[in-house]
Amino acid sequence: VHTPSYQEKGDGGGMKGFSRIVNGQEALPHSFYTMLLLQKQGEWRWAGCGATLVSSCHVITAAHCMENRIIPVEGIFVNAHNPFQGNLQGSRYIPFHFSEIKSVDVHPNFNGATNQADIAIIHMQQCLQVSDFPPALIPRDDAQYTTSSQSEVKMQVMGFGSVSDSVNVPAETLREAMVPFITRQDCKDYYEADVLPDMVCAGFVETGGADACQGEDTIDL
Repeated sequence: VHTPSYQEKGDGGGMKGFSRIVNGQEALPHSFYTMLLLQKQGEWRWAGCGATLVSSCHVITAAHCMENRIIPVEGIFVNAHNPFQGNLQGSRYIPFHFSEIKSVDVHPNFNGATNQADIAIIHMQQCLQVSDFPPALIPRDDAQYTTSSQSEVKMQVMGFGSVSDSVNVPAETLREAMVPFITRQDCKDYYEADVLPDMVCAGFVETGGADACQGEDTIDL
């Protein structure tokens, strides 16, 4: 996982940065998807991280997106789809909710060197109506896969950023891709000691394909 210092909005309204949803497609609007914002020279800019709405007043993001930043995260943009171009999907306006940040709770066991417990809860200053912006459904601890094999489980990833792993071409709209689940043992075989119990792996190991790495920090999974 790569931690950016910040991401900037480009001259044409796009966003400059190193995040990527590779070989994906434009996503349908998702009310739980949240973009983190910072202020630079008096303007709101993308902070290089996303988050997930989980209640009327709270979003979940990565701890490393909130700690030790050159410019702090100050804003929340809920239901971000095309935020710097009117939040449009084609010609259709996508409603959004903006809030400044009231407080942040970083997991007490967060370790920036290993990415252990890399999670934080952001409290919004201006809460929203969940009837207007339904939050994500959080799986229960005892949730079970319904497929015959874990390798058949597909995960949807969403985020903003470059759409190529070789050229820094920022996405103007929310992007998504489907990636297969990787078992913990297979993941340990590839990454060895870097895989901790609170982590999950997904992607096309043998052939490559759609991807959300190369610096895509705090995508929605």
